[in-house]
Amino acid sequence: DWSSDVCSSDLISLVKLAADPGNLLPAITFWLMGSLASLRMSDVAAAALPILVGLGGLTLLRWRLNVLSFGDEEATALGVNVRLARLLIIFCATLATASAVAICGIIGLVGLVAPYLTRLLVGADHRRLIPGSMLLGGGYLALKTLTAVDILALLGTAYGLVGVFGLWRATCGQWAGLSLGMLRKY
Repeated sequence: DWSSDVCSSDLISLVKLAADPGNLLPAITFWLMGSLASLRMSDVAAAALPILVGLGGLTLLRWRLNVLSFGDEEATALGVNVRLARLLIIFCATLATASAVAICGIIGLVGLVAPYLTRLLVGADHRRLIPGSMLLGGGYLALKTLTAVDILALLGTAYGLVGVFGLWRATCGQWAGLSLGMLRKY
């Protein structure tokens, strides 16, 4: 719904307007764009357990996701408690996603691109789709990280801005004549 998007955007703008421009405003901006630049090992350690619990739960519930794709009546006929399965799936997905976003912000397109491309590659079977999405999402994030380091390291630009360039680079190998050899300079 576009009205909720507008209201959310207005609230974010209000928070940014009231934020301290020297300290808090850059932190808010980088969190909204998404960045791994300020990530500390203690952040990863704090988020690791909830992320693993969420992803592990989704992995255990993958066959229920397959059954739920047939519809509520068919899932009930096959012995699935539809309401409980949905609650568990939403809980696990929310736990993993919220924990990851809490430490690195909203890194654009990873949560949209990875499952979509994985579904194109392996099909709709959640036994392959869930682990495949995890691997492809991690690979996509690594590609965005390499692209950000390679191209925008001196600017300090957040990873969320370089997603399209990362995909282009994966297919072409270089961008504007710059190569992974630049990593040695940074």
